[in-house]
Amino acid sequence: MNNSNLNIDNIKVSIIIPAYNSEKTIEKAIRSALQQTYSDFEIIIVDDASTDKTKKIINSFEDSRIIYLKHKKNSGGPAKSINTGIKNSKGDYIAILENDDEWLPTKLEKQLELYEKISSFVGLVSCNVAYINNNTKKIKKYKKNIRNKIFIESLKRCTVHSLSSVLIKKEVFNEVGLFDERIKIAADIDMYIRIFKKFEFDFVDCVLFKKHIHKNNLSRLESSILLKTLDKEIILKKNITDYKKYPEAFSIINRKIASGHCFAGNVEKGKKYYLKSIKINSYNIKAYIYLFISLFGYKFFQRIYKMQ
Repeated sequence: MNNSNLNIDNIKVSIIIPAYNSEKTIEKAIRSALQQTYSDFEIIIVDDASTDKTKKIINSFEDSRIIYLKHKKNSGGPAKSINTGIKNSKGDYIAILENDDEWLPTKLEKQLELYEKISSFVGLVSCNVAYINNNTKKIKKYKKNIRNKIFIESLKRCTVHSLSSVLIKKEVFNEVGLFDERIKIAADIDMYIRIFKKFEFDFVDCVLFKKHIHKNNLSRLESSILLKTLDKEIILKKNITDYKKYPEAFSIINRKIASGHCFAGNVEKGKKYYLKSIKINSYNIKAYIYLFISLFGYKFFQRIYKMQ
């Protein structure tokens, strides 16, 4: 694409790809970035101490826009890699591409065009997504009214489809700080809460990337859910003042923490969070239902919860 078609002069995008043992997926992700119709970008790939062929695959690309950085020690989550990318970026906008996702060619172009049309108070724009599971595809779209209630909704749940969907003004990080490296899986949720407390949200109403869903075995699933639950406990503590202002959101996050603990086998701890959720909002019907299910033990809880 000829970038002059956009009403943007000298706008540079920094694409950050966090990678760890990504030899099976990283090539496809890099190609999807290189095939963008908006071409004024740099690609910063941050290798979180991979032990497989990730570096070899990255080095097979001969493009001066690719910058390869590697951590000496694995950090246990993508937050540190993303922060390393942001610290070394030269772009006006930050785009994050998870190493097992794919962008469609017009992803950056359409999001930059949207930024030209909307309020200067918008700090993050997203897009719709196609979830790919084997040969099946499910489209996930944003509801039109999400723009007006984005902060409250971000306290309840992860409102943004994926980190791979976002384009963020770099100046936003000067206001809200970098990703919290204590948070191993849900650092994006914490970041969205901080961003939407100060900035507005918008999205391109079309599918601009593909997210590939990979099946986990039960032991890996239990481990990831427990890690995410511990992350949510950190997020709750960090934002406790805001949660207390919105009882519905406060009740929901306590319920979700409870479910995570129950699923991972910490049933007694889960029950305490369910009771707290109900105390905050006695109309949280799901909390009553899951509390009842938890009485039959975590194996039974897992079977029922996975059916939801």
